[in-house]
Amino acid sequence: METVLLTRNKAQEASMTLLYNVLLRQKIEDELDLPRLMSDFFACDYDDVDLFVKEVLIKAVKHYDVMVDHISKHLKNWSFDRLNTLTQAIFLLAYTQFHYIGDVDKKVVINTAVKLTKKFADEGDYKFVNAILDKVL
Repeated sequence: METVLLTRNKAQEASMTLLYNVLLRQKIEDELDLPRLMSDFFACDYDDVDLFVKEVLIKAVKHYDVMVDHISKHLKNWSFDRLNTLTQAIFLLAYTQFHYIGDVDKKVVINTAVKLTKKFADEGDYKFVNAILDKVL
């Protein structure tokens, strides 16, 4: 089988979707097998999964507590666990991409998060995502 190569936009969207799945599994205390989750999602062997997607998922899971703690400090009258799961996934994607993968401009990361929010979340949620990420990144 060939390696799944994605455009950066598609890789970011796939990463967000996979992070969403990780968060859902955490909520139901389901066992987390990242390689299997990714290979099932792309219907390929784990070795053939896009490298960016692997890096985002592994680093997001590894640094989850640090990221949630940092993001939570900027949520006035909210806690991270009260946010909808999709917004949580978008925050984790943006934070991971900016702080742990790096070599990307803050505005680009926020723009990507806003686009994903507009595409998948409620109508006004992008403003909230934009404001929080501007402080967090």
